[in-house]
Amino acid sequence: MQKSRGVIIGKNCHFCPYVQIDLIYPHLVNIGDNVTLGSNCMIFAHTNPTANLFLKTGEYKRKVEPVTIKSGAVITPGSIIMAGITIGKNSIISPGSVVTQNVPDFSVVVGNPARVIKRIKDTT
Repeated sequence: MQKSRGVIIGKNCHFCPYVQIDLIYPHLVNIGDNVTLGSNCMIFAHTNPTANLFLKTGEYKRKVEPVTIKSGAVITPGSIIMAGITIGKNSIISPGSVVTQNVPDFSVVVGNPARVIKRIKDTT
């Protein structure tokens, strides 16, 4: 279903139930090969950082930027990937993490905001 909406999805990917991929800009989400997306994770290619300002002043600035999840990455349940982010090759996003910065290849991140806590040895 996600491919029909324009999401670019590589080979051998696994999507658990209730994965949410940007409804407005799905074509800006690129998922590499062998990626796992855990239950209830969310991927946004747009954000509305000034939504409250809009209510007060009428100004509305939307951030619209592509999201790339490189091959072998694992996005665990409840994680949120924000607009403009690249998740590195074979990286792991820990449960419930909110990713607001790019994640290097072979990294484990955790938290809100997510931060690198460990580097994974590249065995390829």
